[in-house]
Amino acid sequence: LCIHLENGQRVYFTVETAPAVAAAPPKDTKLTAFFKLCQSDPFAATIFYENVPTYYTWQSTQRTWARRKRGAVVPDHPGVRAADAVSRMYTIHPRFTECFHLRMLLQVVHGPTSFDSLRRFEDQVCATYKEACLRRGLLEDDQQWDNTLAEAALSKSSPAMRELFAMMLIFCEISVPSQFWEPHKE
Repeated sequence: LCIHLENGQRVYFTVETAPAVAAAPPKDTKLTAFFKLCQSDPFAATIFYENVPTYYTWQSTQRTWARRKRGAVVPDHPGVRAADAVSRMYTIHPRFTECFHLRMLLQVVHGPTSFDSLRRFEDQVCATYKEACLRRGLLEDDQQWDNTLAEAALSKSSPAMRELFAMMLIFCEISVPSQFWEPHKE
């Protein structure tokens, strides 16, 4: 299953087809079609993205998901069938922060209806997918880095503090760097 940021899906074209592709962009990807499916199908709104192939098949010509016609009937859901479908989401390297955190959210949010719905937590839309993961408790907080800077401030020089902060930014995957800069910049 593909994963991409909003308007970040792959578009394939050649020199000859570029004007036609620009005039009529490709239809939905599996991910955006899943969002639409969750808007219109009450059962789809209860499942995770990675489970879609168990209950639906991908119609490549229409670029939509359709309910399976064969398989075991799902109890309490008439018309829904499940099959032993093998599915996997593409892996994303943590260096691609937003897409990596989007993937994390797709594994814990039932039936998202849009990219914004994935970033929504407690009736508030977070600015980033990483922030949404942090608010949902999917990431550890950065208290250890705050403690590190506070301890270093007792004995380190200003250049050494700046170097430590730069190293933390580069290698330590700090969730919200500005929250550490402000209290320790002096």
